[in-house]
Amino acid sequence: MVIDFNRPNGSPSTNNAGRSNAAQANEQTSGLKSNPQTSPVAAQQVSAEVKDSVQLSSVAQQLQNISDKLKDTPSVDKERVARLKQAVADGTYTPDSARVAEKLLKLEFQS
Repeated sequence: MVIDFNRPNGSPSTNNAGRSNAAQANEQTSGLKSNPQTSPVAAQQVSAEVKDSVQLSSVAQQLQNISDKLKDTPSVDKERVARLKQAVADGTYTPDSARVAEKLLKLEFQS
């Protein structure tokens, strides 16, 4: 960003008046002025020369790998659900009342 100390209190300059910030930013980043005589081929050549690159740190790469693995992991343990259904159907399921009460209280105080 260019700061013009000759303009009082950020008033718009006369050469950029009426132009969008995106157009001004595009000119500043590309180094090209909007010129109706500039050919599209010249603009493509300039944009072909400018390449952006990003390098992720090792921590970011690890986080990406973990995120990918989590996407592949099912959110429901179907085997556990099947065991619990069977225990309820058999009448052998005995919930831990203290644990249930603790979870209910924790849930109540989060709100």
